Amino acid sequence: MFFDVFKTLCEKKGVSCKRAAEDMGLSNSIATKWKKTGAMPQGETLNKIAAYFGVSVDYLLGDEQAGIYDERGIENTDIRMIARAGRKMTPEQAENLRKYAQYMFPEAFGNDDA
Repeated sequence: MFFDVFKTLCEKKGVSCKRAAEDMGLSNSIATKWKKTGAMPQGETLNKIAAYFGVSVDYLLGDEQAGIYDERGIENTDIRMIARAGRKMTPEQAENLRKYAQYMFPEAFGNDDA
């Protein structure tokens, strides 16, 4: 149900459903409507909600793996694509990717002072 997704996103963002709706320029009672009737927003409203929470419309519509973005705007599907490609890499390609990742993100490899 759409409302459940909306409520969970509000909780993760630390805002009430009413506050989120107001922030997006929606009626402050719209979330109650979604909850009571099971209704789902359409068109531009879905786009506003997706932008507000940094998720894709597909995610709002129930695809939990679709279009979740991290704080840098990197979509989790991009990460999954890299992981899938990794299964097809040669050992040399995998080592090169590991070295690149270690260079770019030393804190992830325990090299905080790099």
